[in-house]
Amino acid sequence: MSIFSFTIPTRIEYGIDATARLGHFTSSLGDRVIVITENVLSQSQAVQHIESVLKGKGIEALVYDGVFPNAESNTVDEIAQLARKSRVNVVVGIGGTRICSIAKLVSFLCKNEGEMADYMHGKEGNGKRVPYIEIPTTFREVYALTDSAFITDAFDQVNKVLSSTRTSVRRPFNERTLLT
Repeated sequence: MSIFSFTIPTRIEYGIDATARLGHFTSSLGDRVIVITENVLSQSQAVQHIESVLKGKGIEALVYDGVFPNAESNTVDEIAQLARKSRVNVVVGIGGTRICSIAKLVSFLCKNEGEMADYMHGKEGNGKRVPYIEIPTTFREVYALTDSAFITDAFDQVNKVLSSTRTSVRRPFNERTLLT
């Protein structure tokens, strides 16, 4: 059997009250954060706790909680425009697969010009994104350890998996287009 190796460019903090350390490692990345979540979570104590932790470290947090269950790529554009205008330098995603994917793609668009549709239909990114922190609320977050993200294309209503660093169309895969 040959040797198999891989690298995961992901730091994982796991344990009781791991979110209490969010301010510590966020402060080393930036001081202007956008927290992306859904309305249901923003009404809970979880988002308020995260805002408090960030504020305790002197970090400004803008909360975007307008992501709905069937959000599409145009939602990424809307949030990215807000993030660019606010000059955020860290993106935090709190929620399930769709929320975390949207937040990951926002971190990409913050460092790349244009809209999500440009990249879903062939435009190459520059390989950069602002630092991204993910706080999944489910145990089945399949994209957490990768640079991939899932989104529904608002143009053709096709679910697509995108890379949040390169974004060029490689090959179709069933109903999805993979971008790596």
